[in-house]
Amino acid sequence: TFFHEVRIWLDKVEAEVYLHPPGKGGERTRFEHQILQRVEKAVLPPLAHLFQRFETAAAKVEKELRPHHASYAKYALHPAVLCAPFMYRTFQKPLGYAGDYEMVNMMVLNPYQGDSIFAKILNAFFLRTPPVAAHRNRIDYLAGMLESEAYRLSKRKKPIRVLNLGCGPAAEIQRFLGYSFLSHKASLTLLDFEDEAIRFTKRALKYVKEQSGRDCEIHVIKKSVTQFLKETPGPFSQFKEGHYDVVYCAGLFDYLSDDICSRLLDIFYGLTAPEGLMLVSNVDSSNPSRGWMELVVDWHLVYRNSLELARLFPPSVPKDSIHITAEPTSVNVFAEVRKPQHA
Repeated sequence: TFFHEVRIWLDKVEAEVYLHPPGKGGERTRFEHQILQRVEKAVLPPLAHLFQRFETAAAKVEKELRPHHASYAKYALHPAVLCAPFMYRTFQKPLGYAGDYEMVNMMVLNPYQGDSIFAKILNAFFLRTPPVAAHRNRIDYLAGMLESEAYRLSKRKKPIRVLNLGCGPAAEIQRFLGYSFLSHKASLTLLDFEDEAIRFTKRALKYVKEQSGRDCEIHVIKKSVTQFLKETPGPFSQFKEGHYDVVYCAGLFDYLSDDICSRLLDIFYGLTAPEGLMLVSNVDSSNPSRGWMELVVDWHLVYRNSLELARLFPPSVPKDSIHITAEPTSVNVFAEVRKPQHA
């Protein structure tokens, strides 16, 4: 098979790497990196072709037969692909759910992770698939949005106030703090339901804040969607109506029902300040890696195209204020709402 032949070849390549003199200042690591880049050019195109064929076949499987095909796909492919750390975590789900903070973090780190050249090449391939590329694009989009909104407010001598539900590792916030002087004096309130994510994000943002010298308020709060819905809005809610210049939720809608999403949108709109921005995202139903995600690693999403996302908005949100867009791969769809000044 393709995987077997590639593994044998790359085992020989790996032997060459380890025979290379260690040298000084990471010479062997640099040599390995050069080898990985050359190997990629040979391996990734045929691998991409095989995965495209897999997706074509997966799309034809009838719903009632999908569990059987999923079992066979795992039996046939897991011995080859789970050596890639990203693929291993997506399948094992050590925190009990897909899309955890570390899985998301892996998407933006060095792709060459693994215990062998073969594992590193596979890992790099999976981190170049459309939904993962779309996630990195989403971070770019959100970081740009934060800077743009902070600039809008800076012209009025106002610091930005941000609320984010389902923050995960908050990569876009880290970037905003690290690279934009407009984050100075910002007030950032980030919510997540997972203890490990909370601890990681607090540490990461504290480090970036100290390194960049930003004088800003950062509140990372443990809060589930259920708790948020129960407490907000209300007289005892810690989140004030009309207080936040940006309210966004990027990623959670991929796992939530239409009813829950609509309720959240109603609350988000109420929390958004006049002239402020509300933003949510969803993975589009055209996701070209859907078959692999569902059959091989049990990663199931609630897919919505642009029309389906727009239909989630409750009557409280003016229809003419909803702007739908997408990042370059079109896998992530965004819905933005600019709240009117006198709303």
